[in-house]
Formats: sequence, C-alpha cells, structure tokens
Amino acid sequence: MDSNRSQAANKDALTKAEAEKKAAEKAAQDARIKKREEDFLRLSGEVEILNKGRDFIGKRRL
Repeated sequence: MDSNRSQAANKDALTKAEAEKKAAEKAAQDARIKKREEDFLRLSGEVEILNKGRDFIGKRRL
C-alpha cells in the first residue's frame, strides 16, 4: 500500500511539474505575442511619421 501511495504522490508531483512548465511556456508565449503587437504598433506609427515627411518633400511613400 505504501508503494501505491508513493507512486501516486510521484505521479501527482510530476503532473504538477508538467502543469507548471506548461503554464510558464504559455505565459512566455503570451508575453512574446504582446511584445510583437506593441512593436508593430510602434513601428507602424514611425512609418506613418516618415511617410508624412516624405509626402511633404514629394518623395514616394514607404
């Protein structure tokens, strides 16, 4: 009986470790996605500013 309890405890510990690992991976992925979205918005704004300047001097837009 003790060995069954030990095996169950080990399985629970492994499951917890796997769950924590998956949660950490998901959090990291969400952070990467958020950073990419922020970078895209920032760069889009910078390109728009550059295009306004290029319009002013008569050059082709980017």
